[in-house]
Amino acid sequence: MTWLGMLALLSATPLFASGDPTVGVFDSIGQSSVIPKDTLTFATSMDKALRFDPSLQSASFNVEAAVSRVRAASSVPDPKFELEAEDFSSSGSELPVVTFSISQLIELGGKRRARKLLAESERELARIDANLAAVEIRNLVRVRYAEAVAGQSNAHATKAAVELAQAVVDVISLQVAEGERPRVDLTRAEIVLAEAEMEKRQTDFSKEAAFFSLSTLWGTTPEFEAVA
Repeated sequence: MTWLGMLALLSATPLFASGDPTVGVFDSIGQSSVIPKDTLTFATSMDKALRFDPSLQSASFNVEAAVSRVRAASSVPDPKFELEAEDFSSSGSELPVVTFSISQLIELGGKRRARKLLAESERELARIDANLAAVEIRNLVRVRYAEAVAGQSNAHATKAAVELAQAVVDVISLQVAEGERPRVDLTRAEIVLAEAEMEKRQTDFSKEAAFFSLSTLWGTTPEFEAVA
C-alpha cells in the first residue's frame, strides 16, 4: 500500500471528538501566503537564454565574422608600397640612392566577384545557423521551464503531504497516550510519515535539478527560488 493509500485509511477514522476546538487543524496545511523573494517568469527565462546562451553568442560571432569577410571580399586589394635604399659609397657616391615604388593588383576574370559571392554565401549560411540555434534555444526554454514548473508543483504537493502526515502522527500520538487508539495506529502513521518524507526528498531533488537545467541555458547557476 502506498503512503497516500495508508494516509487515506488512517484519515478515515475520526481523529477528534465532536466539539474538539482543534477540528480543522489540517485546513491550512500546505498553504502559504509568503511569496518567494526571487521568482522567475517564462518571459524572463526566454530573454536571458536568447541574450546569454553560449551557443547563440558563438553563432552571433560567426555571423559578424562572415559579414566582415563580405566587406573585405567586396573591396579592391590595397596597393603595395615599397621603399628601397642602396649605398653606393664604395663607387664614389656619398649619398645613398632611394627607390620608391607602388604597385596595384588588378584582378581579372571576375575573381573579385567570385570571392564576394563566396563570402556572401558563407554569411547567409552563418545567419541560417544562428536562426536555427535560436529556434533550438526557444524550444529548450519551453521544455525546461515546463519541467521546472512541474518539479516545483510536485515539491509543493509532497511538502503538504509531509505536513499532513506529521499532523496525523501528532494527533494519534495523543490519542494513544490517552488510550483512545491502539499503538498499531501510531506505528502505521509513522510509516506513512517516513514514506512521505522520502518522497519529499526525491521531489525536492528533482525540482532543484530542473531549476539548474533551466539556468544553464544562460550560463549560470539558479539565482531564483521559484518559477511563476
